[in-house]
This record gives sequence, structure tokens and C-alpha cells, in this order.
Amino acid sequence: MNRIISDNQSAFIKGRLISDNVLIAHEYMHFLKNKKFGDWDLALKLDMSKAYDKVEWCFLWKVMSQLGFCDQWIGWMKECVTTVSYSVTVDGQPKDDSIIFSKANSQACQNIMQVLNDYNSISGQEGWRLMTRPNSLVTKVFRSRYFRHSSFLKADIGYNPSWAWRSLLEGRKVLEKGIFWQIGRRSAVKIWEDCWVGRQGPLTLRQNQEPNPSLIWVSQLITEEGNWNEHLIANNFTSEITQEILQINIKEEDNLIWYREKGGSYSVRSGYEVCFNFFHPPLESLPPIFADKNLWNSIWDLDCPAKVKVFTWKALHNGFPVRHQLHARIQAVPAICPRCEMEDETLTHCLLNCIYSRQVWNHMGFLFNSPNRVDAEDSFVNWWREMQVKIKQESFNKKQRSLLAMVLWRIWISRNNWLFDGKRSEPAGIWEEAHNMNEEFHLKTSHC
Repeated sequence: MNRIISDNQSAFIKGRLISDNVLIAHEYMHFLKNKKFGDWDLALKLDMSKAYDKVEWCFLWKVMSQLGFCDQWIGWMKECVTTVSYSVTVDGQPKDDSIIFSKANSQACQNIMQVLNDYNSISGQEGWRLMTRPNSLVTKVFRSRYFRHSSFLKADIGYNPSWAWRSLLEGRKVLEKGIFWQIGRRSAVKIWEDCWVGRQGPLTLRQNQEPNPSLIWVSQLITEEGNWNEHLIANNFTSEITQEILQINIKEEDNLIWYREKGGSYSVRSGYEVCFNFFHPPLESLPPIFADKNLWNSIWDLDCPAKVKVFTWKALHNGFPVRHQLHARIQAVPAICPRCEMEDETLTHCLLNCIYSRQVWNHMGFLFNSPNRVDAEDSFVNWWREMQVKIKQESFNKKQRSLLAMVLWRIWISRNNWLFDGKRSEPAGIWEEAHNMNEEFHLKTSHC
């Protein structure tokens, strides 16, 4: 399999994440930005648009045959890919992107072009991972730069750190609230620094006793036979800690676990709970909107793609870089709406008030009245609340409730396509895209 799957392929491989390559790309771009001496380097982003749809099947069969797959396996693959239509999408769009890093010289560029020409002629997507997957490519990259002679848990911020490394260190604060070492016979866990007894912090010594400077590693507390040295432990710790240590089962090797999950592996869900419990400001110190459970439940209870829920949540926080927001930070950016060029582009204007957005809303008047013009800073939040009241009063079904968020999502996507790609969508087309996306999602989920 090593001939087929390389170290730098992260997406769709068990045990790997596409975010590994995102971090590596950020780190290398940070390196290029700060490089002042030596040969020039370059980064080239490739977008193999809709590559899957353009692959010649006979090419696929020949490649699989050359790699040693048997005829029966190849036959199974033929049945899978030729009788069904497949599409791999990210945010609703087909993706097959790569980034190539190279020296910036003519020979390197010629080599890249040769590879691309060959491809065209024949072929027609973390801190926990840094600790638990030491041989992964992303771990090797960051270890070589930031913790070559230590571990991720002990690493300093270092000189001229990248945005990715700073982010990983912020995430480490969360990990420190839930990691726990299971002890092996030749343990490399440190007695006074690592979490291995209890889960509440440093060990407790006997009264009026200083730490024994000769005791550094947990392995020093284990006999050659692989048992706890009860006499040594009792002479250095309180009776309570001694009993806890003696109850620990010694395994063959050290194993780092996340004790907030039964399976011992880190999860986003339990990580979020740690963030909320240890690092989140008290709700009473936040604006009232944060305590409005009905408001937030109206988003998370929607029967729609997760990306649409997150989009709606972010919109209620006024968290999108509309022109009005950007102008407040960068005066050179005009505040005017890039579509209608009539008013400042606030989020409310973008999604509700702009003439092009209002035309979209007119197409779903049979469900929701076209939103009246509103100008208050919190108008989008108020509008969403009003829509939720209407939804409840008229007993809308799940599909009708989710359509509201789908339309908001497609209006935002069409705005970005207009602004960044020069692609203008007609209001009727935007409405149709939202409607079809909603229908397709509910059709798929109804069969699950």
C-alpha cells in the first residue's frame, strides 16, 4: 500500500486528516514569507477541477492492474464507478486541490510543467495528533521546527512562530485539561511534571517534605520485575497518593489517553466542553443574546447540512467580512455594497435589504413574506426571531424550516461569486439552487 498511498496524502485515509496538509501548507508559507537568504522558493497551487468526472475508466483499470490488483477486485471497482454517479464535494463544490513547493528556478519549473503535462496526457484536507501520531508527516514538520529536542507538551513558542504553531499551542491548553498517562514498565513519564496519578494537578508530598531530586522518572518507582516499589513510594508520598499509585496497573508501554472520553481518544465534543468549562467567560458577563437558548436551538435543530447551520450561527454573531466591517478596519476598502452600489454593505443589507437579495426573497413569498426594510444594528437577529415565531405559528415542517437558512446560504455564496469571480447569478437561479439543495438533502436523509 505504500506504493499507492504516500505520506503527504491526508484526505480519505483512515487515521489521517486533511487539516494535516493545511497546517503544513501554512507552515511552509510562513517559512517562505520570512526567508531572507539563500535560493528563492515558490509555492504553486493546483486546482484539478472535477478531476474525478474526467478520468478515463480504461486508464483506471490499467493503473490498478499495474499496481497488482486482481481481476476480481478490478471488476468490483468497475461495477462501483461505472454504474453510479459519484461526486466528492467540499462546501458543495467539487475539489481536487494540491500545493507544490519548489525551488524558484527554471529547471524546477520545467520539471513541474513536465509532470503536469504527463498528468494531462494520461489521466484524462491537531495537537492530539502531534502527540499520538509521531510518525505522521505533519508531526515531522512541526517537530523539526519547534520541538526537536522535547515533546509537543513541553515545547516553547520558539523564534518567529507561525500562525499555525501559535494556534496549536492555544489548543494545547485544552489538551492539558484532559490528558492522562497510562504507565508502562519502562515509563518515560516524568513524576513531577506529567499527569499520571489522579487528574487534579501535581502530586502531593508527605508533610514538610521536599521532592526527592533523584526521582525524575516514573520508571524509577517500578522494580525490575515490573511491580511498584511500595517502600520507595511510601517514603516519598502521602498515604492517599501512595494508595492511588499502587492501584495503577502497569502496562507494557506508556499510553497517552484523553480521559474525558470512554475510548480514550480526543473528540471535538469533549474538547468543546473543556473550552466552555475552563476558558469561556461566565454567561452573566456576556450580552443577553448568548443566553438565548431558543435562538441558538432554532439553528442547531435545523434539518440541513452542518455548514449551513454554522453559517447561520455566524451570521447571528455578525461574523462575516462584509464591506462595512472591512472598511472599519481598513479605510482603503470601500464600504459600499459591491452589487447594488447604493448603500453600505452591512450583513443585514447583504442578506436582506440589497435589491438583489430582496428579489430572491420574492420567490419564496408563498412561505415567507419578503422581509421589510430594517436598519437597526441587530436587525438580522430580530428578523430571524420573527421568522421563528412565524414558523411556529404556521406549523411549518422540517423541510420548510430549513429552506430559510438554505436561501441565506445561497445569497451569501452568490454574493461571493459576484465579488471574487465576476459570476452574476439571477435571483431566480439563486432561489432554485437553494430549493434544489434543500430537496436533495431531505431526500438523502429520509433514506438514512
